[in-house]
Amino acid sequence: MTARRGAGWRRERERLSGREVLGVRTQAGPLVRVVPMPGFALRSALLVARFGSLDTHLADGRPLPDGTAHFLEHKMFQSEEGDLFDVYARRGASANAYTTFGHTTYLFGATRRFDENLETLLGSLASITTDDASIARERGIIGQEIAMYADDPGWRGWFGLLEALFVRHPVRRDIAGTAESIAAIDRPLLERVFETGYAPANLVLCVAGDVDPDAVRATTERVLGGRPRGRSLRRRPVAEPRRLGPPRRASA
Repeated sequence: MTARRGAGWRRERERLSGREVLGVRTQAGPLVRVVPMPGFALRSALLVARFGSLDTHLADGRPLPDGTAHFLEHKMFQSEEGDLFDVYARRGASANAYTTFGHTTYLFGATRRFDENLETLLGSLASITTDDASIARERGIIGQEIAMYADDPGWRGWFGLLEALFVRHPVRRDIAGTAESIAAIDRPLLERVFETGYAPANLVLCVAGDVDPDAVRATTERVLGGRPRGRSLRRRPVAEPRRLGPPRRASA
């Protein structure tokens, strides 16, 4: 495949590999970055929402329960087609997602049917499909995940350190939240957070492989063009005191 490069692309050179990186801000809202890799069989895509556990409030100042970004990540795999993991698997693609302090990422890798998988990836963040029953079920699944990490010495040691270093900053809170905090997450809250945290202007699509950059751009415009652009979120500053947190942490 020959990578076409239409108008509007910004060209950069990645320092470590020396590969060309193309970037463009689409009319639909997302920033698209493509690394053309002619001859490579594997083609990969990541769709990043700049919304993570550090985003603790809605734009109107309403506080969010700890674990909201992670909970929303789980719910975005529910679709009218069923579980999106199954949709990707039927096409031979490997998919995953993860939530960090600063962002949530959805990704897949595939050696065939890339265009279909890319449309599914973009479509998964074009709307939210959920109901009260599935939210209750997911709450139980995430509760088990929280309990699993509570038994992980490395994870508990890491967050114990953060809790000792910071007094107020939300980086000291577990990304998945607690069993108590996720109990407050319901459908209206998830839908509201989706509209702001996953607004197209707050998304970044990264693609690498033997792909046509203009086709990637066109698919992004078509799939996400029907949503209001929204805006890129700005994280609220935290008044962190100039002192450390408690010097000792008891194990949970």
